[in-house]
Amino acid sequence: MEHHESKFKEFPYASDPYRELMVELVSTMENRLGESLLPCTLPSHVQYFENESATAHASLYLGSLQLTHRRSVEYYKPFSIFETFN
Repeated sequence: MEHHESKFKEFPYASDPYRELMVELVSTMENRLGESLLPCTLPSHVQYFENESATAHASLYLGSLQLTHRRSVEYYKPFSIFETFN
């Protein structure tokens, strides 16, 4: 995700309490899920985008988890995180 990965985790237009909560949530999710968390496959311009005048910004993260069942069957569980600020 290069530059856009940091943008996703910045939450630049959120209030301080909301930003702290979201950064903690994303970090906790990444730390607990580890290698089960598969990389986002959306193009970077879709993961983070803004309008031409830079007055509206949004981040979208669609990912999936690679989980192994007791019988060693792998399956994927999708999830998303979306934020937008005007």
